[in-house]
Amino acid sequence: MSRRPWNHPDHAPYDEAVEVRVYGGKRFRAQLKRDASMTEDEKPCDQWQAEDGEKHPRDWCGGACWESNSEGLASDPVVGWRRIEE
Repeated sequence: MSRRPWNHPDHAPYDEAVEVRVYGGKRFRAQLKRDASMTEDEKPCDQWQAEDGEKHPRDWCGGACWESNSEGLASDPVVGWRRIEE
């Protein structure tokens, strides 16, 4: 198990695959995309998107983290990220 520290989600890079940890402890690869989604007020917002084939949480509908998913609920939020070890 890695002892590398987790970074705050506000400091994540855009368009780079990183390891994320969501509320509840699940970890997987994802990328933060600038203005890839819309808020409920129809304003552009950034969105976390799981890498293809990654086992993301079920509430990440379509592999993306949503303010309000297809079930009308918020997705499990990213609580930390770190660069992927090579």
